[in-house]
Amino acid sequence: AKTIRLHNSNVDHARRVLEFDRVLERLAHFCETEPAAARALELEPTPDPDAVWRELARTQQAYDLLAEAAPPAKIAIRDLRSALQRAGKGCAIGGVELAQIADLLAALRQLKQFLQSKRESKPLLWIHAEGLPVIPKLEAALGDSIDGAGEVRDSASAALGTLRQRKRGLHNRLLERIQQYTNKHRDLLSDAVYTVRDGRYVVPVKAEPKSKIRGIVHD
Repeated sequence: AKTIRLHNSNVDHARRVLEFDRVLERLAHFCETEPAAARALELEPTPDPDAVWRELARTQQAYDLLAEAAPPAKIAIRDLRSALQRAGKGCAIGGVELAQIADLLAALRQLKQFLQSKRESKPLLWIHAEGLPVIPKLEAALGDSIDGAGEVRDSASAALGTLRQRKRGLHNRLLERIQQYTNKHRDLLSDAVYTVRDGRYVVPVKAEPKSKIRGIVHD
């Protein structure tokens, strides 16, 4: 085999003739995350025949795999590098980001298991999946502590569950007392309803009998 060294001018000319940049833009359009799109735009052609045939074989394996079975859903795969970098520096991250990390861990685990089951027939794809992180303890801990909306679950700790149960009980008792109050003093109210102002429950009092009711005027 003869090895041919291409000059940069020849490579640039070939890129223009083949509209290689437009091909990369088209590829990036179908990527599902910004990092993947950025990686797609950075791809460079190679004059190495072995590398070309290897990538063609990898592409064929991916094509065949999609025809055989549907891969796990990739909706949870997001760009969470900013949150992970902040966490790595010891900074706090929000509940929504924690929920997204839990979803990402689950998606990576499912994708790795899926490609592992195909590694005999699709070895070139398994090479990429083999290094995917699978951290079941962290995934389970996040799932048990944070719901899909990023809120802390009652089951995050026994103490939290007890406190929230007490809070709900006190809140229900408070609403019952307010309802009893509005029923008892309906003649002093412009309407037998209550609302919330600045975090406090308030009732609409008529102007004339306002001195008969103890409380703070909010409006």
